Amino acid sequence: MRYKRANQYPLTQQQKEAVRYHRLYQGGQMNDMKYVLLRDMQTFAVYMGWYNLEKGLYSFMTVHELAVFGYSFCSAEGCPLCGEYFASKLSGRSEDPEHPTLTDKEALLQEFARALSADDHHVPEELFTRMNEAYKEAEMIRLIAFAGQLKASCMFECTVMQNP
Repeated sequence: MRYKRANQYPLTQQQKEAVRYHRLYQGGQMNDMKYVLLRDMQTFAVYMGWYNLEKGLYSFMTVHELAVFGYSFCSAEGCPLCGEYFASKLSGRSEDPEHPTLTDKEALLQEFARALSADDHHVPEELFTRMNEAYKEAEMIRLIAFAGQLKASCMFECTVMQNP
């Protein structure tokens, strides 16, 4: 790890409150990456905002659909920490995260996640059309924003958390 975790020093009151809020209201466990992010409160708040996006996705997606999307995206990015988060949601259903049982909608989400990860500037128009047939515009915006948050988390994890 390239940077020390915030909890390797006495936490400030603001940091303690952020950890408490995260655990209580976002249902998040603290890990090494979050403790590094906590060293800068504004950065921590931005990255933890992905939990709010995730909750918003459940208004039109099932837990399994989002787990398939998230795991597919993070796996394609080569991001083990984020991938583990979504793999645990699939494993909790006694599924192999590498070979989950997919509905047509889940297979579409998997294809879209992989396409976004491969080249977010050139998602095939045919795939984008199929996604727009399955999801409303506001839902697509939220889903793409969530993928952006995942990409940011993956970039942070791979750049900061890996040993040089």
